[in-house]
Parts: sequence; C-alpha cells; structure tokens
Amino acid sequence: MNEFVSKYCVSIILGFIGVLYIVFNISAVFASKKEGRFISGIPFMGGVHIFLAFLLTPLKWLCFLCLLDYTIPMFLFTFIPEMIDYQKVQRRFKRVFSKYKYKGEYEQKNIEFKFGENESFEMRLLYRYVYAFTDCAALLAICKNKGEPRVLALIRDKTSGNEPELIPFEGDSASADDIVFKGESLTLTVKVKNE
Repeated sequence: MNEFVSKYCVSIILGFIGVLYIVFNISAVFASKKEGRFISGIPFMGGVHIFLAFLLTPLKWLCFLCLLDYTIPMFLFTFIPEMIDYQKVQRRFKRVFSKYKYKGEYEQKNIEFKFGENESFEMRLLYRYVYAFTDCAALLAICKNKGEPRVLALIRDKTSGNEPELIPFEGDSASADDIVFKGESLTLTVKVKNE
C-alpha cells in the first residue's frame, strides 16, 4: 500500500484537488440558484487536475474522466456556439464601426439600459460591444471616438437585415422609442453613470 501511495502520490493529490474543484463548481451553481444571483465557480480547473492525475499513471485512458467537470462540456456546447453567434451579430455593426472609425475603448463606468419604467440592466461600458438582450428584439452598441460624443448604434429588429441607425447621446443618455421588449413596444433609455 505504501509503495502504491509513494509511486502515485502526485497523481492522488492532483486527483483530490480536481474533485474538490468539481464539488466547489457544483456547489456554486446551487448557491447561485438559492441566492438568486450569479456566484462564479472556477471553470476547467477540476477537469485539468483530473486529466493530469491520470496522465501521470499507466491508466492514461481514464483521462476522459476530466469530463466530469461540467464546465468543460458546457464550454464546448454552450460558450463556443454563443461566441460564433456573437461574431455574426458583431459583423452587422462592422460597417458602421469602420465607416466612422469607431475604435474599441474601455471605460470604468457603468451603463444602464432601461426599457420602459420597470426593466433595467446595468453593466460595464465597453465601446464596440454589441448588447443583445434575450427578451429584446433590438441589437445595441455604443460607439465613441476620443474627444467626440457617444453614439448609440441601434438595429430595431435583429431578424431584419437593416443597417444600424445612429442616435447621438445628449449628455450622458440616449433614448429610442418603439423598442420591442418582452412583446411590448417601449422606450429605451441608455444612460452612462459616472461613478
């Protein structure tokens, strides 16, 4: 027994750490559902540790057990297709971005998207990033060149082939009427919040 443990000590430790990561990731999912907010796990680490643990043993064929870490198949079947879809959406704004030479730029400010009076979402401001909300028929992007005012690029219907319309910001906000959100035609207000 001691000979087995000493021979495979590193593999046992790596495997144990991998199992701990997997348990932590699964508990983060349940905690997120319980608390009603996203609690991040540590993706891939459990699978990587289990893969390395079996790679260091004669039982290399058991490396496939790294797929017990649900974040690996989730990445393959969810994240990659979402990234492909996002690139397709991003291309729809590309002509506007290049025509007006809008560059990608990051600001340490939050931006609030408000649909009507009740629904609002807040996120970090990133220029040339396309915002595609699940229940919204429109696609949005915020554009800006250094020293120039912000512009809201808007495609009212994501299923159409329409070009984006540009709505200038007045101060720190821009608004557009008749944006379909959850089946209702509402006014969208986009506001940049100074922190």
